[in-house]
Amino acid sequence: MKKIFYNLFLLATFTLASCGGECPVQKELTVAQADLAEANAELENLKKPERKVLMHTVYLKTKPDLLPEQKADLVGKLKSLSTIQGILEVRIGEPAETGDPRLNSDYNYVLHMKFASEADLAAYQKNDLHLKSREATKDYMAGPPVVFDYWLE
Repeated sequence: MKKIFYNLFLLATFTLASCGGECPVQKELTVAQADLAEANAELENLKKPERKVLMHTVYLKTKPDLLPEQKADLVGKLKSLSTIQGILEVRIGEPAETGDPRLNSDYNYVLHMKFASEADLAAYQKNDLHLKSREATKDYMAGPPVVFDYWLE
């Protein structure tokens, strides 16, 4: 199929060259080339497998007596994780009191992170900034974090 488009392109180029650049088909050829480039890009996108996103969600239970500056330090360290290569997105949240009786509010902060692959998540787990952040904030924690990893469709 590429060979057909290539031959058409060559034919159009030779036609234009013989007209000295003033040929009426020049404008149509330019439009056709743009359409062809767009169609090729779309075809390449269709060939790619559907990309899923790996979510890494961490629920953190902090000590009840944390000072405001300690809370700010914790949130700042969580936000700094977004600079680690391989992370697509970082979101930090606090519990919402929605009135739902099923609500689990046994956490103070939640960290949502998106990764393109398991390899990116594995690299993050070993990253120095991540390890230093965990070490620097461990005294703020009332217990171990609860982690959920899952694929988004």
